Amino acid sequence: MLDIKLIRESPKLVKDNLKRRNDPEILKRLDELIKKDERYRICLKELEELRRKRNEVTVKVAQLKKEKKSADVEIKEMRIV
Repeated sequence: MLDIKLIRESPKLVKDNLKRRNDPEILKRLDELIKKDERYRICLKELEELRRKRNEVTVKVAQLKKEKKSADVEIKEMRIV
């Protein structure tokens, strides 16, 4: 089993070593894995950004409620997210 960290850091090295097996199916799977891993990392980044935004708005809403002000706009915005 190959470590994903190795595949991320040295995909050419991994691909060259797998070519020695003369199995095109393995290379195809490796290419798919690399593409899916890239997509996963993009989605993870987007998720972290949304969580950061949620946390900021949560603090803002708490502050507004503490000041006895309306936080309806922020709450509606977060429901969309």
